[in-house]
Amino acid sequence: MKVLVFLSLVALAWGQEFLCHCGMFISTETAELEVHGLPPFNVDCDIGGYAACGLYCMGEAIYVTPEIPLNSNFLLTVGIHLIFNNGGLDMENPLTGVTMGQESCNNLVNWHSMPNLDPTNVHNNYMLCGGPWEWDGEESKDKLCCNDGVFPNNCRN
Repeated sequence: MKVLVFLSLVALAWGQEFLCHCGMFISTETAELEVHGLPPFNVDCDIGGYAACGLYCMGEAIYVTPEIPLNSNFLLTVGIHLIFNNGGLDMENPLTGVTMGQESCNNLVNWHSMPNLDPTNVHNNYMLCGGPWEWDGEESKDKLCCNDGVFPNNCRN
């Protein structure tokens, strides 16, 4: 019986996916709300996976695709935090032509039923293997605001 339980646990662990999640969040008085996310990708749940997850999520703004290796110099030289440092929320998603600010307002409406938002900082978080979301230490250079689900491109403090 012990062997059967052990083999069941091994099979469960073998089939488990180890995922890295990346997201852009805002802080409200009551919660942290995700306003933009990328599809998760597989990593090992160890210190190497932790580093890879953090680097990948820092490169989120450059719309890194899974075809680009995580150890690629591209990630390190083209620009970590491109959204936050080079273009901000006015930067267009090259796949959709929609600005990051508008995508974020759309997501606030669709995910959180929140069409209006006063100017708010956006920060990048990552989560490894089902653990807690962790802030990577960076915030956007501009603020996100939404008026009836529309990003006006000119949020003021």
